Amino acid sequence: MKILIPVTSKDIDISEVYEHFGKSRIFALIEYSNGKILNVEYIERKTEDHRVGEIPQMARDLGADIIIVSSIGERAYDLLNEMGITVIAGVNGKVRDVIENIKENLGEPDDRGQKKDTKKD
Repeated sequence: MKILIPVTSKDIDISEVYEHFGKSRIFALIEYSNGKILNVEYIERKTEDHRVGEIPQMARDLGADIIIVSSIGERAYDLLNEMGITVIAGVNGKVRDVIENIKENLGEPDDRGQKKDTKKD
């Protein structure tokens, strides 16, 4: 699965989740499988200005399954959901720590692309 996170720098060990999805200039696209980070690619935007829907479209074009953000506007949130991209909002901290802390809740997609339930009763 691919996770897109707005970040403060190009190093997930020291980078924090950027405070606002739409104003981030750097995004980390994290390929994640079986509880492990397989690859990290950084996408840079030239400006923090954007048109409505531009960043959600970028997320879809990159193949993101999940967006992890600190804060996000309602329109972007709705667009991402309409595109089938899961948004996890209200997340702060170092990017690697964030991934480690939420990996139990991420689940792995099944063969239809749906997230499997990872909660144990």
